[in-house]
Amino acid sequence: MTERTKSLARIGLLSVACLFVAHVVMAQDFWVKKEFNQWSDDELKKFMTDSPWVKKVEVPRSTGPDTTIFWTATFAWESSLPVKWANVRTKMGKPGDVPADAKQLLEQPANAYAIRLSGMPVDMVAAIQGDSQAAKGSILKIGKREIPLSGLTWAAAAAPSAGRAPVSVGGGIGGRGGRGGGAPADAAAGGDGAPRGAGGRGAARGADFYLIFPMDNPIELEEGDSVEVLAKFGSLKISKVFKLKDMALGGKLVL
Repeated sequence: MTERTKSLARIGLLSVACLFVAHVVMAQDFWVKKEFNQWSDDELKKFMTDSPWVKKVEVPRSTGPDTTIFWTATFAWESSLPVKWANVRTKMGKPGDVPADAKQLLEQPANAYAIRLSGMPVDMVAAIQGDSQAAKGSILKIGKREIPLSGLTWAAAAAPSAGRAPVSVGGGIGGRGGRGGGAPADAAAGGDGAPRGAGGRGAARGADFYLIFPMDNPIELEEGDSVEVLAKFGSLKISKVFKLKDMALGGKLVL
């Protein structure tokens, strides 16, 4: 092989390598490529409606003998760092510097899994809100293992234009009255300051429910391909499957 041929071969290999690297970078999602405080509004909306940590599900509801309508429920892993990023970015209003108080909340480790369920029709919320045992029987299912619910909290649903506060999750069981150890930091008040529980000013908008699950035996990537969130409110069952490998950052599961 001549020197010219060798040089051309090296150039060809280098070009292929560069194209491969470019393809990998382009294939990465924006929450991997960009700092969260630089997410655009469209990227933020995308994350909070369809991302590995936030998923929607259509729930059927009978309104008559031969009539069924559907409402859209959204599950969000509020205890996960990426959802905390999105909540902070929402409160920021636009790309920029991260507020100092938000940095402190982001650094606080979660000691329970907190999953927000939003979108429930107002009349259904009224029948549930105020009863800390309403979601009894809800579970997280990973392979053959089930993690039972340890607490339920709720907050007045934020108005469409309002941002969500950064979330900090503790352990324990929530309920009516005070925040409860398992409640996210913003669960004591809604987007308009309405108190948690029935009768708050946000009641007409419905409520977001926070399903709290213990983290004593953390979920591991090796346990299976997915984790199913199954929320039970009496005869109502709402289920969504999340792919574990998609919820990993840097090879570490982030829930």
